[in-house]
Amino acid sequence: MRVVQILFFVVFLSVLGCKTGHQTVSTPQVTEGKQVGVDKDEHGCNKAAGYTWSELRKDCIRLFESGIRLNSATDPNATLSAFIVFSADSTKVEVFIPDDQKHPILEKKQLSDGTSVWESKTDLKQVRSVNAHWVIEQQGKTLYIQPNK
Repeated sequence: MRVVQILFFVVFLSVLGCKTGHQTVSTPQVTEGKQVGVDKDEHGCNKAAGYTWSELRKDCIRLFESGIRLNSATDPNATLSAFIVFSADSTKVEVFIPDDQKHPILEKKQLSDGTSVWESKTDLKQVRSVNAHWVIEQQGKTLYIQPNK
């Protein structure tokens, strides 16, 4: 009788162990052909993973990896940053300003003093280096500035 009780107890623990030790692997749910949790834009960039489309580079990029961060020069409490992304040859720069759907591409222009400025004639934005910090200006007003490293 004692042997039967011990055997029953061992079998009970084995069954219980199988149920509690069982792990399920979940797969992403698919709803109408779209994966849940994947937020891609019209270019196929995975926004949920931090990618955005760069017209200048013709690729999905992460601004915080590929761009240069600039913080608001007008609002010290701002939590969103602007980014600039240069072309491989630095003749163009794409400007990413928070909450702005348009990302203008500015062309490099050599100034008479030997410095360079990237500018857009349509929205009057400029990107330049001032005291070893990149700035975004519009109509002479500094909007964003690269923070100290």
